[in-house]
Amino acid sequence: MYESEVHFPHPAPVYQDMYREYLPGKVYFDCNHFKLKLAMELCRKPNASANHESYHLAFQQCESMLARLQNPEPDYRTRLQKMMLSRPPGTLSEDEAAASLFMSKRTLARKLKKENSSFRKIRDEVLSRQAASYLCESQLSVEATATLLNYHDTASFRRAFKRWFGQTPDQYRQRTGT
Repeated sequence: MYESEVHFPHPAPVYQDMYREYLPGKVYFDCNHFKLKLAMELCRKPNASANHESYHLAFQQCESMLARLQNPEPDYRTRLQKMMLSRPPGTLSEDEAAASLFMSKRTLARKLKKENSSFRKIRDEVLSRQAASYLCESQLSVEATATLLNYHDTASFRRAFKRWFGQTPDQYRQRTGT
């Protein structure tokens, strides 16, 4: 998909390399206009999140979770949760989070440890809540849920889900009655 291009009118952000991970082709910053040029091959690929019901559910879920995080002086745990919810699920790295908070990865780890938490623990909490919500509040398949949460394969999602809840997504869905 080398013929695809994206032109952004804003300067390159610190996390500019992430754009290239998710957008095929060339990515340009500091352009005079926003322009998106896609290859027809890309347009023919199915998109699990293109379903209107899925999008609406994800939007409501993120809005609800962000509303619960409102705090006049948020701790680092809350700040990380907000960062994670403002990006596609599972894409925020610990290095990027630390850079956004103007500290080293090690300093962030120390501050989170003082709050009895860790980056992985927070990420797992956010992803597990999203997964549980998708399974309980929609008819999305486990495969579609895994895709929406940015898991590259369903088996990895199923393993993570079992670690979080002690049961498979299908068992969870049966026990919650959806």
